Amino acid sequence: MDLARHWAQAGQPARTLPHAVQAAVAAEGVYAFAEALPLWERAAAIVEDLAGEPAVAGRDHAELLTRAGDCALLIGEPKRAVNLLQRALVHMFPSGDPERVRILENRLRWHLWWSGQRADAVAAVEAAVAAIPAEPPSVARSRVLGQLAAVRMFAGDFAASAAAAREAIDVGRRAGAMAETALAHGVLGWDVAMLGDIDGGIAEYRKGQEIGEAIGSVEGAALAATNMAALLDRVGRSEASLEAATAGYALTERLGVARTYGAILLGHAAKALLALGRWDEVDGVTASGLRRGAVDAGAAWLMINRARVFTGRGRFDEAARLLANARAIDERVGGTDYRTALLAAEAELATWTGRLNEVLDLAEAGLAAFALSGTPDPSLAWLAALLLRALADAREDPGRARRPVDEALAARSGQVLRKVEAAIEGVVGNPGFVSGERARALFALTNAERDRVRGSSSAEAWREVARAWSGLHRPYHVAYARLREAEATMAARGPRDAASAALAEAAEIAGRLGARPLADLVARFAAQARIALPTAGSAGASPPTHQNERGPNDLTAREAEVLRLVTEGWTNQQIAEALFITRKTASVHVSNIMGKLGASNRAEAAAIAHRLGMVNEPATTGSAIADGGVPAG
Repeated sequence: MDLARHWAQAGQPARTLPHAVQAAVAAEGVYAFAEALPLWERAAAIVEDLAGEPAVAGRDHAELLTRAGDCALLIGEPKRAVNLLQRALVHMFPSGDPERVRILENRLRWHLWWSGQRADAVAAVEAAVAAIPAEPPSVARSRVLGQLAAVRMFAGDFAASAAAAREAIDVGRRAGAMAETALAHGVLGWDVAMLGDIDGGIAEYRKGQEIGEAIGSVEGAALAATNMAALLDRVGRSEASLEAATAGYALTERLGVARTYGAILLGHAAKALLALGRWDEVDGVTASGLRRGAVDAGAAWLMINRARVFTGRGRFDEAARLLANARAIDERVGGTDYRTALLAAEAELATWTGRLNEVLDLAEAGLAAFALSGTPDPSLAWLAALLLRALADAREDPGRARRPVDEALAARSGQVLRKVEAAIEGVVGNPGFVSGERARALFALTNAERDRVRGSSSAEAWREVARAWSGLHRPYHVAYARLREAEATMAARGPRDAASAALAEAAEIAGRLGARPLADLVARFAAQARIALPTAGSAGASPPTHQNERGPNDLTAREAEVLRLVTEGWTNQQIAEALFITRKTASVHVSNIMGKLGASNRAEAAAIAHRLGMVNEPATTGSAIADGGVPAG
């Protein structure tokens, strides 16, 4: 790299070229893709300027651009990757090498998908399937069949996807296409699991993962690890998903893709920890990933799961900031794979804060997403359960009788409810969703909430919900179900000791988690029912203070105030004047803040504060995530 820089400064592009390529190869060799990218781009620019320059170490202009595009995708810049590959194709067509063109077109389809241009990617896949002959077996045919299988899988047509994946595996084996075979095994594993054979699907997926790791593909190994964690999460196996995500993240750190694939894996780890009731760990995992510069989809996924913990603990303003940042990313990149999870997280916050109209908006957005994809998605089931809960909460609101009836809201609520109930009925029996204990627990929850909406809540139904979530080791949902069980027991004039036991368990779990809003509901109902909760560990009276209760880095109220001014660019003197303190005191506060945030300067402290959702998001333009301008948490 030093030699490349030397000749570049000397104005000797021809001498710069081989050293730039050599430095790019070396950077890739240690997985430093962010450093390799500008070197490949520089080499390509030199070749373009030096018209007629021969290939460097066997790499022509198109190859240099292709390598740059691959690096761009690996560091989380898919749109830049698409641009580089499109330029490479322009330079490759005159070569007259159809196999090279097909390989590059394949990579472009992949990059289009990850850049959010999915309609273009699907059209390109379908055209390629029609254009590439079935015989003789070829790498290109196996590759495009694998992509067709993936497209069908994302559309929720798991049977058709499985058929295309099996054909891709057959063609790939006959053509010696190991990477393509690995991809197809991964897609087939997902299909088989979604069609009801969860263990068979996981076993199939592991075949592809083993092939990908054996051939040493950075992208293949990272993608396989990410999708394994996602598959295990999708079928409700949180412990296994956490284990896979943890191991996968360690792999991405070694491969140099921790900001992209690694961030997504940390998001899955956070989701599993959240489900398992290990909320303090969610705080640490998400903060770590966001501080390390997670980008785009990975950053949004971390924000969503971090926000859910904040919502559960009653830190509603911080949760709202995180979700707003996640939505901004989702909209900027044209939609992420976590949009439905974002809708559910937003609905959860809106439900806790009593904003029924907003929950209705989100439910309608979820219905639109379901109609567009046709894919049964657990996040949409959560969204349906939250809508039902919000409607039941509004029905049971004790202040309802004292307010004038909002006819428009009532009519809209009824319309959305009917649509959601029809969607729920539509997915019953769909193998893409109704598989596994988690799916059954979700349906038990939605059915119990529907009974609440109708005014016929059943203690036995809520006991069944609690049992289902207990078997999955989901303490928060157990606590919520036990609260509703106690309410239904008392409403039916059932045994007080049963209601008391249910409330005691709900209070203990809510206190242990630091779930203050739920703890408050438990305490309020216990007081109304004149049921005494146990003093020790009673969440309703005084939930235990967790290590991170005041914020992710335990800032004092004054430090939080100073931090807000620091993020707005104020000097120590300006802060001192505004807060009526001395300049030295302001400086001490700033130093303490930087120490707690692990920041080396004020700009870094401001960036970390934005990423952790500690202050409001400033207006930005362009892809601000990459340069630290947008908070990643």
